[in-house]
Amino acid sequence: MSTLAACGAAAVILLGAMVQRVTGMGLALVAAPFIVLVLGPNLGVQTLQVVGITVCTINAWSLRGNVDWRRAAVLIACAALGIIPGTWVARVLPTAWLSVVIGVLVAAALLLSRLVRRNPVFEDPHGRVVAGMVSGFMNVTAGVGGPPMVIYASTNRWAYAGYLATIQVYFLGISTLSLLGRGLPVLPWPVWALLAVSVIVGLSLGRLIASRIDERTADRAIFAVALVGAVSTAVQGVLAL
Repeated sequence: MSTLAACGAAAVILLGAMVQRVTGMGLALVAAPFIVLVLGPNLGVQTLQVVGITVCTINAWSLRGNVDWRRAAVLIACAALGIIPGTWVARVLPTAWLSVVIGVLVAAALLLSRLVRRNPVFEDPHGRVVAGMVSGFMNVTAGVGGPPMVIYASTNRWAYAGYLATIQVYFLGISTLSLLGRGLPVLPWPVWALLAVSVIVGLSLGRLIASRIDERTADRAIFAVALVGAVSTAVQGVLAL
């Protein structure tokens, strides 16, 4: 990996970690398209899941007082039902097609989270099964499992404090399961060190600006950046077919 590519990956990880600390999710939506462009669909998603585990562990610890452990466990179990077929898809698809799938899934997830706030399909008690399965499938194939959970939380009027804390445990669980299915990424240790620094700086910045940021402006900017990255990833895959 070139120095420029490593710095680019570190920059989007920093931004994603900051967003994750402020909103409860966003690391994958912001970083996935660009990490996949730099590292490829397989190594990129694996790396993103390792970073996600780190970020969610830190966030879950700091927010542990509000975690709904029972709901987290049920959602993780439901997600496992989607991770199994998703792992098979990720292993059998050619690299170019996987890039297309990742780009399309991320773009669809972005649009879905923006356009659909509530849906009867996601109402409990069956809603957690649907949300978990879709989220698990998307997480293991594209590294993006958040949007179905946003719709689930909104549909069931999940209190923000509980959602913010519990979703960290959920992402920690499904990212771990996804890595067990796909395997660990192999990167030079200087790259890991750079990514670790990016995570620490991003979380620190997120903690500082959480109460000051204009959420609407930040949300629009993040949406635009992530959508451009998703389309770029899909186009790169199409051109490689």
